[in-house]
Amino acid sequence: MQSPPLTNHTHALGAAVCIFDGYCGVCHKSVKLAQRCGSTSAFIPFQDFQEFPPGVTREKCMQEVVYVNDHGTVFGGAAAVAQILRNSRVSLLGKIIDAPAVLPLSEKVYRFVARNRSRIPVRGYCNT
Repeated sequence: MQSPPLTNHTHALGAAVCIFDGYCGVCHKSVKLAQRCGSTSAFIPFQDFQEFPPGVTREKCMQEVVYVNDHGTVFGGAAAVAQILRNSRVSLLGKIIDAPAVLPLSEKVYRFVARNRSRIPVRGYCNT
């Protein structure tokens, strides 16, 4: 996969953004799926940031998907996925994933996939 262009993205309050690994095939496919589901979030690879939003680090973005809502609240992992889905046509799915009784299991599933993402074959992308 070709490297994404480096730009100087910064986050302004009022614009929800999903920050993901631009070199991860699973991440790219997930972004495309979220967009097809009508997500209203902006999707930006962490590699494009020179200055991260408050509460977000490069290391955090290398470990998990990060979602920063329009108020600047930071979510990571399964909670980030839930927030992305809550702001789409499948908002009910996001609410289910984010439910207090379900989120701990959602987080375990997310962590398993994240740890093994380099083993998941994704056509058209190199996995890291």
